Amino acid sequence: MQIMINREALCFLALGLMVFGIVLVLLAKPLFRYIIMRIINDATSKLLTEKYADNLAEFLPSLKRFSILNAIELNLRAEEGKIIARPLGTPKHFLGFENLMLQPHQMTKFPLPASIQPDMTVIIAPKAEKPLTIQIPLMIGAMAYGLALSEEAKIALAKAANKLQTTTCSGEGPVLPEEQAEAAKYVLQISRWSWGERTDEQIAAAVMLEVQMGQGADMGSARFEAAEMAGRAQQLGKIAPGESPVSFPASPGVQTPEDWPAFMTKLRKRANGIPIALKLMATDHIEDDLAAAVDLGFDAIILDGAQGGSHATVPIKQDDFGIPSLYALIRAKRYLKNHNISLIVAGGYFTPGQCLKALALGADAIYLATIPLFALAHSQEQKVSPWEPLTTLLYYASPTKTKFTIDQGATSVANALTSMTLEMEEALLALGKSSLKELSPDDLVALDPFTSAVTGVKLAYNRPISPEKTKKLKFKKPTPL
Repeated sequence: MQIMINREALCFLALGLMVFGIVLVLLAKPLFRYIIMRIINDATSKLLTEKYADNLAEFLPSLKRFSILNAIELNLRAEEGKIIARPLGTPKHFLGFENLMLQPHQMTKFPLPASIQPDMTVIIAPKAEKPLTIQIPLMIGAMAYGLALSEEAKIALAKAANKLQTTTCSGEGPVLPEEQAEAAKYVLQISRWSWGERTDEQIAAAVMLEVQMGQGADMGSARFEAAEMAGRAQQLGKIAPGESPVSFPASPGVQTPEDWPAFMTKLRKRANGIPIALKLMATDHIEDDLAAAVDLGFDAIILDGAQGGSHATVPIKQDDFGIPSLYALIRAKRYLKNHNISLIVAGGYFTPGQCLKALALGADAIYLATIPLFALAHSQEQKVSPWEPLTTLLYYASPTKTKFTIDQGATSVANALTSMTLEMEEALLALGKSSLKELSPDDLVALDPFTSAVTGVKLAYNRPISPEKTKKLKFKKPTPL
């Protein structure tokens, strides 16, 4: 009897739950719509009737004058009263390569067949005793171990560079031995930190030295928080526990501009024939800087335009210093016209088209940092999303850096840069070019007068139209049938 009562109770309970579920389903939609309607009506009423001083819309006129980013950074400054360090560079848009277009011939000169493999090799510093040869015109830019990236990320970049037969750069941080051992073509920065002079052993393992005076998003002296560099990077940089490292205005041993000749003489001896490059923030004093570089015998110039990124620099240096990369490229190329010095450009290069246009305007190679940085985290972002930025997988001071898989990241970077190179190769074939060396400004037109004036490239709508000035082929008359 007891069992029958329990079964009946269970049946009634199940039936009750079923009825309740049906009622809930039937009422859920109108109830939800009613709640939303009440919220919207209440909010609209307050927005349209309350005085401005009490109104949430008070903020809207200010947002018309400054951006959400300005508002966020204002609050970050108000939180602690300290310098804020913004990653990845400026959000500003400068004149770039958008209004330059590549121009193939069609009737008077045919594209090359797909069977031809364009020559993408680049020789950096051909006048050096030991020139640097890379197989693609894309180089992995300077990203510092300890000051920015983790050990895992730096090793992955070195592996990717090996697959691509191009260079990776130490950046301005302490040298990571595992990265240097992994990299076949390792560019070593002579940086402006206490460890920046580098050892003879570190220099001997490099294919090029890079004297760093500035970059697109930073130059001048800066302080780094001790806690953010604690651990192995601190040990490799020979920084005392708790000490906040501070960068110098120039390379170690250079106290005044008059010290440059002696510095270069010593560095040239230590370099043992490998090229020595100078990395600069591109500014309006570019010709003065290049004149000094020529006199001091630098083999290559690396110009980082105002679009260049950085792991953590102050917004004022990112937004309000320097000149855009395109301006810097044009001015530098004009100044170095009669000097056998290689020109590497950086800052704001994100597409194969931008890179190829820069090469057509005279750059020898392109430094890429943001592209490989984001490619590193490709297909691994789920390890930190949606609660953290994907770059937390890559930063030295991040607790999630151990989740990053090195080989997977290396493959992603190699794939991204390989894809960019393949696109540039296809563009070369379409232009009828079998080598990067055949590119020139004549392969471009400008879509507006300002871009034309900046670059010296002809205007697309200002071509001669008289028949005698057009290029004509003398066709043989066909044989009558």
